[in-house]
Amino acid sequence: MTNRARSGAVLVGYDGRRSTHAALAWATHEAESRGLPLHLVHALTGDDEPRPGSGAAHRAQEATDAALALVEQLAPGLEVHAETVVGPPARELLSRARTCAVVVLGGRRHDDDALTHGHAVAEQLAGRCGCPLVVVRDTAHLTATPSYAGRAGHRQRVMVGVDGSGSCGAAVEFAFDRASRLGLGLTVLTCRWRQETWPHGADAVDWAAPPQEEQARLVGEELAGRRDAHPDVDVETRLVGGHPVDALIEESAASEMLVLGSRGCGGFEGLTLGSVSRRVLTHARTPVAVVPSEPQSSQQSSH
Repeated sequence: MTNRARSGAVLVGYDGRRSTHAALAWATHEAESRGLPLHLVHALTGDDEPRPGSGAAHRAQEATDAALALVEQLAPGLEVHAETVVGPPARELLSRARTCAVVVLGGRRHDDDALTHGHAVAEQLAGRCGCPLVVVRDTAHLTATPSYAGRAGHRQRVMVGVDGSGSCGAAVEFAFDRASRLGLGLTVLTCRWRQETWPHGADAVDWAAPPQEEQARLVGEELAGRRDAHPDVDVETRLVGGHPVDALIEESAASEMLVLGSRGCGGFEGLTLGSVSRRVLTHARTPVAVVPSEPQSSQQSSH
């Protein structure tokens, strides 16, 4: 291991609590599979910086040492940069995220404090960090093996939401890349829900057309060219009814990752990022990736 950071790293927020263990394990597997270094940030929110030799400094070092030991166990020899900083986690992560490949955070469904803290940070970063943001629940199997390894067949798939709005292209590309890189299948989910969730109201969907026909049109337009670029990926499409957020939460149980676009829910227009964060990120049954709709370079230039 080394503490030399490099542009393009997988950035993970870690605070020593169990709610961030799974996020650290997921980030480690992701960095290893991408051939990238891991950048671990332990953000302290206390008013005073831990003084050398103080109890706070000792606890901070213990947390960092435990994190590095877990990384070494999961991916021996992986390049790692670990740092302890003092300040709001969202601010510290955001300042480092713009040159990273992906940002990873943790959250626990059955721990209200950890869940509120983790997803509050996620809401502040999603759509602003210039790269995909992944929120990983405290799921036991993630700490031992990658989420895609040794799972039942139906979980060996990435799921991405598509509605034909044009804003979910980056999310679809992220999903294709992950599926291809890890030898997974890809499930493309569309939801037929006649309300304001469509990007241009009723104009976006031919409501007179049979659902399966309209789904084929929307998916075909979004996947054009991507199937040829990733011939190794087994692609299946699913059409479901009901509210898109509810559908994504329900369907997420059948995937190893759920991929969303930052403008609405995987392109499901009308759902604000806050709605995605509070409902899908909080209740999805698998890790969730929120992918910026615009290229990273253009987002960076706007800051």
